[in-house]
Amino acid sequence: MALTRSKSAGLFAPNSRPRTSKGGTTCCVPGCYNNTAQDRHIPFYSFPGELRRKILWLERIGRPQWIPNANHMICANHFVGGRLKTPTGKAQDPTIFPRTRGAERTHGGIAKTKAR
Repeated sequence: MALTRSKSAGLFAPNSRPRTSKGGTTCCVPGCYNNTAQDRHIPFYSFPGELRRKILWLERIGRPQWIPNANHMICANHFVGGRLKTPTGKAQDPTIFPRTRGAERTHGGIAKTKAR
């Protein structure tokens, strides 16, 4: 049986492990570090099941060859109004992205890497 230090008691206790991270899921948009555990006030949305929309989302976030699983999410900061649906109930796609080094904005709000 291994003994580890308990943060709350300040003593070594059996079966307790030091906490190394706060857990949660981090937004999968490159350059965004919002996390479900640390940013509880921000909604997170799963990728759509419809293949056409999923491909569109992947292209918009700049990861067209990447395959997300059921745990990958995008935070509300990338949606107009912070919502997955408009007030009329129409689904919307992510359009707001952080500026990253070497990127420029296009008319659709999609960051594309500059050719060098």
